Amino acid sequence: MKKKVLVFGAGGHAKVVIDILLAQNQYEIFAAVDSSDRAKASDAQFRGFPLLHQEDRDSWSAIGLGIIAIGDNNTRSQVHREILEQYPDFEFINAIHPSALIGTNINWGHGIAVMAGTVINTSSIIGDHSIINTKSSIDHDVLIGPFASISPGATLCGGVHIGEKTLIGAGAVINPMVHIGKNSIIGSGSVVVKSIADGVTAVGVPCRTIF
Repeated sequence: MKKKVLVFGAGGHAKVVIDILLAQNQYEIFAAVDSSDRAKASDAQFRGFPLLHQEDRDSWSAIGLGIIAIGDNNTRSQVHREILEQYPDFEFINAIHPSALIGTNINWGHGIAVMAGTVINTSSIIGDHSIINTKSSIDHDVLIGPFASISPGATLCGGVHIGEKTLIGAGAVINPMVHIGKNSIIGSGSVVVKSIADGVTAVGVPCRTIF
């Protein structure tokens, strides 16, 4: 019997995560849970599954298993805190698309979403609640911090470190052994040739900090 799971989120990212869970065929989706104001309280379904709201928590609290399917790093982290404050024993699953090419000796966290066509090579560390988006390439010995997001088509070369809650934009290229700090943003299409500090936005070819 498949375990029932909750999908926290009711936006575009949640749609993709639901598709991944269906493709995995390991879990039964019990419901989506809207944790924002995006959906109306009267909305009853999301992608064909029941849509629950915060006031409905009594109806889903017994499930105890799920994934936070929210694209924004800070919001995903906040919802994670709120869930564990209410339900300290809640467990988070990984949603990994069957088409992803996964190497050996990967150190997986919890609550991770890996989209279609992704490559993750050997000896990499994928942090809790991170997002590895469509057709991104993660080479060997990469470390991706918790709540980070790697956007579609990004390339992370060997030995790269990505800090907690950092966003790597679509199509960005991170050169080997470069370290990017926490809470930073790397713009789409950038080429990062040297390490980037915490809490900055950097763009361009080569990538430079702009603020």
